[in-house]
Amino acid sequence: MLLAINFFIVNSYAQQQSSASTVIDKNRIYTVAYAEDSYPYYFTKDGKAEGLIIDLWLHFESETGIKLKFVSLNYEQAIEKISLGEIDFHAGLIPTAERSKQIHIEPSSLSAKSYFYLSYRMRDVRSISGLKPFTIGAVESSVESDYIKSNYPWLAIKHYPNKGAMYKAALAEDILAFADDNEGDRLYFEYTSLRKLYPLANRLTLLDRKIGIGTSLSDPHLIAIAKIEIQRSNSKSIKGLERKWHQYKNDSSAVTLGYTPNNAPYMAQDSKGEAQGIFIDLWRAWAKKNNQKVEFIAVSRQEALSLVQNQLLDFHAGIAFAKGNEEYYSRIFPIYSAIAQVYVAKKNNHIKVMSDLNGHRLGIYDESPYLESIQQRYPEIELVKFFEVKRMIKAEREGEITAFIASVDVIETEIRKANLNTVYRRLLSPRYDIHFDAISNIQNEDLINLFNNDQIPSDEERQIIADSWLEYDQSLLLNSSDYMADLSSEQIKFLSKKSQFDVGILDSYKPFEFLDNGEPKGIHIDILNLIAQRTGVEFNYKFYPSWNLLYSDYLNNKTDLILGMTPTKDRKGTMHFTKEYMSIPWGVIGRNSLNDEIDNVDSLHGYKVAIPYGYKAIDYLHKYQPQIQLTIVDTIEEGAKLLTEGEIDLYIDFHPVLTNMVIDYSINTFGIRYLTDIPPELNHIAINNKYDQLAAILNKGINNISAADMDNIRDFWLRSIIKEGLDRDTVVRTSLQVGFIVLFVVACILFWAYKMRTEVNIRRVLEEKLRHTASHDLLTGLANRGLFAKLLSKNILLHKRQEQILAVLFIDIDGFKAVNDSFGHNVGDELLIEIGRILQSSVRESDLVSRFGGDEFLLLLNNIHNIEGATTVAQKIINLLSTPIQLKDHQVNIGASIGISIYPNDGTSEEQLIEAADTLMYKVKSTGKNSYLLNDLTPKAD
Repeated sequence: MLLAINFFIVNSYAQQQSSASTVIDKNRIYTVAYAEDSYPYYFTKDGKAEGLIIDLWLHFESETGIKLKFVSLNYEQAIEKISLGEIDFHAGLIPTAERSKQIHIEPSSLSAKSYFYLSYRMRDVRSISGLKPFTIGAVESSVESDYIKSNYPWLAIKHYPNKGAMYKAALAEDILAFADDNEGDRLYFEYTSLRKLYPLANRLTLLDRKIGIGTSLSDPHLIAIAKIEIQRSNSKSIKGLERKWHQYKNDSSAVTLGYTPNNAPYMAQDSKGEAQGIFIDLWRAWAKKNNQKVEFIAVSRQEALSLVQNQLLDFHAGIAFAKGNEEYYSRIFPIYSAIAQVYVAKKNNHIKVMSDLNGHRLGIYDESPYLESIQQRYPEIELVKFFEVKRMIKAEREGEITAFIASVDVIETEIRKANLNTVYRRLLSPRYDIHFDAISNIQNEDLINLFNNDQIPSDEERQIIADSWLEYDQSLLLNSSDYMADLSSEQIKFLSKKSQFDVGILDSYKPFEFLDNGEPKGIHIDILNLIAQRTGVEFNYKFYPSWNLLYSDYLNNKTDLILGMTPTKDRKGTMHFTKEYMSIPWGVIGRNSLNDEIDNVDSLHGYKVAIPYGYKAIDYLHKYQPQIQLTIVDTIEEGAKLLTEGEIDLYIDFHPVLTNMVIDYSINTFGIRYLTDIPPELNHIAINNKYDQLAAILNKGINNISAADMDNIRDFWLRSIIKEGLDRDTVVRTSLQVGFIVLFVVACILFWAYKMRTEVNIRRVLEEKLRHTASHDLLTGLANRGLFAKLLSKNILLHKRQEQILAVLFIDIDGFKAVNDSFGHNVGDELLIEIGRILQSSVRESDLVSRFGGDEFLLLLNNIHNIEGATTVAQKIINLLSTPIQLKDHQVNIGASIGISIYPNDGTSEEQLIEAADTLMYKVKSTGKNSYLLNDLTPKAD
């Protein structure tokens, strides 16, 4: 909190002047003691006394004619000399019981705070009791030290002779917390580094005491002068001195911005205490546009508001502006807009809407802009206030609250950091818009005039910056906002009663729906997932081996929904349908020798043809070509079997199904043709008749699926079977000419070639092999150095965003040359392959093993909690490789020298981390081998 300085006025200025002239001895020089390292109150610079309190005394001197001499003494010396009458005054000090026994301290309204400053590594410590395990730095004989001894005797204190020595220990992390006054010594040569490591936002209030003027207990003349000095000061002069001495700028030309660092992805700090986040990057973009310097000051929300109000900071970087502050602040420009929603654990599946939280506890930001609205609308919900989302999540996990509400951006960031993104779900309503503004003091006209619409980042620039920090698809949130706004109260009420529905799917119907290692996948599944994300409706999948069984269960109310259904006259009376979400062309497959003969339904005459049960095309064929010999099959597998065994000549299905059929059943001597005269299948979702509201709800979800969404699904599932040489523009133009003017048919025609030939499979396999060869070591199959560097670079960005650490292990095999020389290169190659296997077995699936070259290997350990996570893996590898290794015909003995670099301590780029690990590895080899080494650690031997 800003140092509160208030000198009350007892007498008028004229009365003070008269009183002073009566009391002051104009022929005497009065001595005033001060401490030389108590910035900003008093300190020595270039041999001269300076500071806020020194300025107050100098004003007193100029207004009254008193003659003053400033003497630099530490507190103990000054108090002793005042008590002996050798010094007249102490410029200003905090009264304590011990000091008051020795000297008179005239009280004032000038207050000064002291704090516990905590390392950024101690962000979780939010109370003084949390400091118990730590050693606290304090200056010897300081008021902070005395106060801790008296009030917190259970805290361990390490004393330093002065602030400089204490700061040096803090920067070296010999201590992780220290006691100091409001801002510390800004003249300290590494003050900026100190403030980054010990941010103002990460401090705890120790004491708030009044500053008084010290003088002799027995000299009424000096006591009277002290009273006059205190009464003389006025608030106007104090305000000016505040702005002079409580500036947070390191560069006088910079714009200062307060930001709250525990609010990722908007505002946060990286591992070195540097500001980062969406708002920070937006301001940096503004600074670049305007050729303006900016400085970011990490402070709490309340501190930032107070500092801006008192013009000690220029701006707050971005705040959700609360009502009632308009008289103090001016909104400069809107930084960002977001949405707040309520999150509950999925295990609480009975909580569907906000009213289900009645009688429960809801976590909420203190002073959030929607706090009042929630209190009014939901009076039966108990609100528990927090200052950060991480605390809300912890409270929910420990059962202190049932749910929490905050910006979706912040919640998604925090639950992903904690690997809890599958644990929580969002309630459909309520949803609150949050608008973050840059604010300044309303009187700060010069700064306000810096801004106009041309000088701030554009909407496009803002979106690019936001996308770089957000790890979830914002379009889902925005689209679901449109969706929620469009739901009727009846539909919301319906979903509050039931939001989970069973969906029947076929377990082998590629590429639409199928099982892959027990997981439902395919085009239909991806589309349904999009609908779920837009609507909040949850789907449970039930798997079926055949359409017959699926449809039978659906008709008997054993499942609620079927995908890919076409409304027919008889179906419409027994079920509801959504709108069309996709259109699929028909095709036919047969031996290549028949291909040129088949170009429409008429040309099927005389052939034995099979088609799956339940397809609408069956009715079309019976109506227009009743003479076709038609066989009905239950599954694609059955159709492929009949085709390959010659029991049928042709098999009809949707064109994409036939394409996958060629791949899955190796019927490479068969070709595929479109049957363009059969109307394409219009896919809908069929819904059990008892859910009359659901079709309209899902339709609104389908409306929010864009063409780009469909393109992404198409690209994912069908990219591997593009016809070689197929021109996209030609296909799109042709598809429109033949009348398939529907959303998905363009994608189908684009990706399923007019003729499916064997070379497509060969090309696909060859391209995959070439890609693998380019990025992997041919001998061991491990990632090569190029792929390692690429993935390391990508993971550095991810770990930076999530404020996590990773490790790089550079491994050189001790004794490999002896094996190679003794048994030959073939045995050496066999050993390298075995080493690769051992290394892969020593790490997690999320980690990466690479052969760097020769007998050197690299390991990337992602998301390790501490340095011990890396050393544990290194020791495990040393133990495994030190054990005799049995090859096919030989047993060999080797070891490993390992260098370990840590992000971000040893570097922030892939080159720096690899080089650091390489250097450490060579140090190990030069000091005995078969060990590992980190920076600032002694080699560890097996």
